[in-house]
Amino acid sequence: MAITYNPFYSKYGFNSPGFSVDSEGNITVKSITSEIPIDAGQDAGGVEQIFDISTSGGSFEIDGTATNPTITLTKQKTYQFNVDLSGAFTWSIRTSLGNDYETGITFVNDDGDTLTGSQAHNNSSGTMTWVIPSNAPSGMYYSNVDGSIRGDIVLLEPTITGEGSFTSLLVTGTTELRDQVDINALLSVSGVISSTNTTQSTTSTSGALLVAGGVGIVKNLNVGGNFRVVGDITGSDIFADAVISNQIGAPDDGSSSSNLVVSATGYISLRLGDMSETKFTPTNAVYDPTTGIMTLTIGTHNLTTDHVIKLAPGSLVFTCMKDSNATTHAYPRASGVPNGSGNGSDGVYQRNISIISTTSTTITVDVGVSSDTSEHTFVSASNEAVTATRREVKFTSAGLQADIVNSTIDNTIIGVANPNKGNFTHVTITNTAQPTSNQAVRRDYVDRTASALAVAFGL
Repeated sequence: MAITYNPFYSKYGFNSPGFSVDSEGNITVKSITSEIPIDAGQDAGGVEQIFDISTSGGSFEIDGTATNPTITLTKQKTYQFNVDLSGAFTWSIRTSLGNDYETGITFVNDDGDTLTGSQAHNNSSGTMTWVIPSNAPSGMYYSNVDGSIRGDIVLLEPTITGEGSFTSLLVTGTTELRDQVDINALLSVSGVISSTNTTQSTTSTSGALLVAGGVGIVKNLNVGGNFRVVGDITGSDIFADAVISNQIGAPDDGSSSSNLVVSATGYISLRLGDMSETKFTPTNAVYDPTTGIMTLTIGTHNLTTDHVIKLAPGSLVFTCMKDSNATTHAYPRASGVPNGSGNGSDGVYQRNISIISTTSTTITVDVGVSSDTSEHTFVSASNEAVTATRREVKFTSAGLQADIVNSTIDNTIIGVANPNKGNFTHVTITNTAQPTSNQAVRRDYVDRTASALAVAFGL
């Protein structure tokens, strides 16, 4: 005959010499020896608490408390529910109606069968054991099969004291870490890290936060005090909202290390303000060929005379009365301009053009006069024909390049020039001894109110 081994089960207790169990589950023994230390808050099987589940009228009764009382449990603990229900009552633990929670739950029925999954729920007699995982959701409850009778389950996070090692640790609320904390693994923080330590940093090995390796920062870095780099700074752009009453440079300690060396393979650019580019598609353009002034309608914008624009090659199409508007012509042109620059292009081809004035929807610029002084009529513009940005000063291998605008050359000497030749869109030289068409002699260039940089930036 086959022998079936089932766990020992007694509904009403039993009694034997030296060992007894009453119907409430209380055990009386003369002595007990365990190879595993027993927590005073748990039974020998590791169960944190045992609940007796019964019925009282039309509600659940738990440990003698009727009317579906709230049960408070702690995650990562084990709980036992001794279920003895009458009538149509059944016992389930759920997240919502029809969704029984199955993780960590087993049920042993009166026949000694161990049930798991959905079978561990909607039973009226037996023992349910629940090992609550750390990720168990909130808002759980117990109920009968149709959910008409139910009570809440509150899940608390575990409280840990003393020393130990953990495969996973969830910390909520206020946490205080004393002495030294060593972290020998990846630390991922989704919240804000705040340090109240005010230790000043004077070297790369001093301060409130010390990092032995590199630091990668995806977004902005805001520094309230001084910013000092011992090594090199690399990157495409370094922006500053403002530098007021401070210096950018090397320490003035009198040694060779006091030199400030700025190098670039292309050019070094000094920029003022937001240098991001904004693109516009003109819907109209009015051009005066005798003055070179053009007004572009670009829609609502925030451009000022501190900005410059570039016109995409061939992006503005006009007709003119020279041929009674029979043909169209695209500007600016790369070549073939009768009175153009040295390579035959329009003077504003691939060059920054200063904004003279603005309205809420237009900008006015000087694109240079035309040899054809007949009336010009706007036809169309390419998409994003206008690119606007703020002015900049560039140091290149060819020298200093700057957009000089909004400046009246008059009274204050700012520099002396001895060019061999020059190409100008338009120039007026007032002197009794006129230079030849391709040569200019020494001239003193002056400005009424400002210095050379003021001229360069139009201040």
